[in-house]
Amino acid sequence: MLTASDFPIFAESVQVANVNSWFEAGTAMLDNAMLGRPPHFFNTTLVNVMGNALEEAGYHFQGYQIFTEHGLFRYSKNLHETVSVYVVFQFLAYPGGPSRFRVNLMRRQNVEGRISNLYEEITLSRLLWETLGIRRLGSPEFWWTFTSQADLADALTEAGKLIFEYGIPWLEGRRTDAKNL
Repeated sequence: MLTASDFPIFAESVQVANVNSWFEAGTAMLDNAMLGRPPHFFNTTLVNVMGNALEEAGYHFQGYQIFTEHGLFRYSKNLHETVSVYVVFQFLAYPGGPSRFRVNLMRRQNVEGRISNLYEEITLSRLLWETLGIRRLGSPEFWWTFTSQADLADALTEAGKLIFEYGIPWLEGRRTDAKNL
């Protein structure tokens, strides 16, 4: 069971009544969800398990069909008028084998109201391994794998802890290296 202490940075930056309830309620809702084809299955699970926590932190789901049909599920937040940040879940379905996902983090700068080529992008696993020197995942090219709905919910919960502990602080400029942890 998750506790608010599992998300110390999140708990500091956003007043949260009970982080556990979001993940528990989301996982319970999955039992009754109409899941359908793989991208819809992943989307439903992601929104139910992590959606409320990300929304509370100011990240909004961008459910554009062009993204979701290709396995990209993106949450965005405008830090101010010239910088937007994104948490992107990249999902790959493998019928007959374990499916997988990874988390990509992107910071984009707008110039004169237009999206520019000025951006930084890194996977959560590469951020941990190469930028922060933290080896909590198997490799810098780590993908979470799952074979069932319960496995996916567990994997998203594990990824969520790392997103709130390391990914969001990096995106929002609150942490830049392991020395600041």
